[in-house]
Amino acid sequence: MLFGKRDPLHPYERGILEAIAMAAPDDLSTLVRAQIDQIGHVQRSAASPEINFYRDRKGRPFDEGSLLPNRDEIRVADLTVRIGGQQHKGHLYAVGGQIFSLVLRPDVARPKQAVAENIDIGPINADLLSPLPAASSAALEIAPASFLNRDSHIQDQSNGRWTALQTAEIYAVALEQADWVVLGQGPQAQLLLGRRTEEREAFCVANLESDDIRPLGASSWVTALREAEEGAA
Repeated sequence: MLFGKRDPLHPYERGILEAIAMAAPDDLSTLVRAQIDQIGHVQRSAASPEINFYRDRKGRPFDEGSLLPNRDEIRVADLTVRIGGQQHKGHLYAVGGQIFSLVLRPDVARPKQAVAENIDIGPINADLLSPLPAASSAALEIAPASFLNRDSHIQDQSNGRWTALQTAEIYAVALEQADWVVLGQGPQAQLLLGRRTEEREAFCVANLESDDIRPLGASSWVTALREAEEGAA
């Protein structure tokens, strides 16, 4: 607890992140530690094994100087850890240059009091320090509408500033050497993007004018659209 403020991280979460920072090479460790210090909001859900880290509730990005050179969605490291007497396997992901999502299986019992022990961090992904091209509106191409198993209900989802694309309007964008599907359009050249990996569906907001990427913690495109709108408020 710093300056009397409540630590947004549970003890086991902080322990895992600090262990990863310690295991990383010096140049990467400095960036990870700087990002840990900026975490002000943590999103947890009983329905998902993901724990998502944010600067604040609006999802503002971390300081530019602390972002990882690789701005793609990328696995940082695999790990094993003992929490509350139970063994867990986990992965830490980065999105948009930010450490973002910690996935642990099985779920942690009594997480508020739990402490991480016997943390074993696997090799740190060397690609984290490899810069990739910035987002570009010139890299657009048509993609199958079924990329994220979208259905006919999409045309019913819209709000004041963000609008979901209808099924026939969905297209793909090559964002930093990864294929994302554009699910919605917002103000100021912002796009709501979705991407499916082998393990999860990921969502982010990309600003094609400033090249900013804001990861979202949503588990579906409907909640991602809502989160994008709330972050812009």
